[in-house]
Amino acid sequence: MPIITSIYWLVNNGPSSQIKQITAISILLLTFKFILFFRVFRSYGKYFSIIIGVAEEVFPFLVVLFFIISGFGFAFFILLSPTTDISLPAFNDDDNNPWNLATKYNSFNPDGSINPATTLIQTPDSNTNMFNWFPTSILAMYLLLTGNDLSIT
Repeated sequence: MPIITSIYWLVNNGPSSQIKQITAISILLLTFKFILFFRVFRSYGKYFSIIIGVAEEVFPFLVVLFFIISGFGFAFFILLSPTTDISLPAFNDDDNNPWNLATKYNSFNPDGSINPATTLIQTPDSNTNMFNWFPTSILAMYLLLTGNDLSIT
């Protein structure tokens, strides 16, 4: 893969927007391969042994954690996804509709009082209700279970 990426880079005289992601993956693979060359030295071999031993002990826990996170993510995806079409601005009684959850701003009158008749609404994005889509639902559960804030900006 790194050789093919390099040839593509040379033929096209530099990186393009499509090749940047593949180039990043190639660099990661080459870095891991470079680190594996240190196995032949005795002083570095013990560290590889420790890393592999820890990975073998932690793997079952990570599998269980994955099932817990995906189970909670799927449950909250079913529970908190909107019941109506959200493609167009629609304000209804659905509590999980992103248009109902979006931030609302009121304008001020010249005397300094708030004018409730004029309201500006921030267009909802994919993070307004993270339970609209299953992958973001899993991300929301991961952030919740790790103690991070769910409001991603």
